[in-house]
Amino acid sequence: MRRLHLWIAISGFLVFCATGAVMRMSFDEETPLAIRAFARSRHIYILLSTLVHGALAAYVRPSRRAKTQTTGSALTLVATTGLVVAFFVEQDEPMLRSWVSQLSLFALVGGVVLHVRAGASTPS
Repeated sequence: MRRLHLWIAISGFLVFCATGAVMRMSFDEETPLAIRAFARSRHIYILLSTLVHGALAAYVRPSRRAKTQTTGSALTLVATTGLVVAFFVEQDEPMLRSWVSQLSLFALVGGVVLHVRAGASTPS
């Protein structure tokens, strides 16, 4: 599971760099500030999920609660995928609705909570 999180962290960082390049090429001074801020927040959310995966790659250890860890890892993976999708999909929303990123952030928090819960049962 550690290798999976490391792979996702490295891939996520590359996606973070790519979304930064997309913003730099796509937005000019005439792009409304709200649109640029909205995209920038999605860009930062991708970095957040990447850092979570990096931390999990460094600290995840086998636990007696392997199912809890696996569920937490699945939630963080789904959240990262959702945040990348949100970067591209939510920019085209006319009212700047953010349901994809909201659900993804909830999943990310849920995954972290499950990992903390599983880690609390691991003997040191």
